[in-house]
Amino acid sequence: MFNVLVVAKFSFYPIWGSWSDQHGAKRVLIVSGLLFSVSPLLWIFSDHLFYLFFVQTCRGIAWAGFEVVSFKFLLDATNPGNRATYVSYYSALSGTLAVGGSMLGSFSLNNHVFSSPSFLVFGLAALTKLFACGFFLGRIKEPPTIAEASLKTSW
Repeated sequence: MFNVLVVAKFSFYPIWGSWSDQHGAKRVLIVSGLLFSVSPLLWIFSDHLFYLFFVQTCRGIAWAGFEVVSFKFLLDATNPGNRATYVSYYSALSGTLAVGGSMLGSFSLNNHVFSSPSFLVFGLAALTKLFACGFFLGRIKEPPTIAEASLKTSW
């Protein structure tokens, strides 16, 4: 099941990248962030295998857009001398939060008061992601294009 997500993700990297170049990185971040935020809710509707392939494909498409644009923002926000350090911090933080989220989901499954713990876990995941999108997306500014950046430095 996980391979469907990976194939979709790697297939959509170039599509999201060109869409980001044409329409702006912030728009891609908004679209992919919202798609990725609601994707946990799709798990509660069915356990049919082909439906779950569809869910994983949607998650891969959304995750690809988020990864492309967040990494683009990271590259635009750092100077080349410190870039490797910041990429390392980004990767470490991303991995730590992925493990923390998984552990929190596992804890929620084992210590629940609801009749269906999966509803709780997927609902909490969706709410947390929507909250993070709402909190951070309003604070993000569009990174300058290469042409704009060269104009600023040439003056």
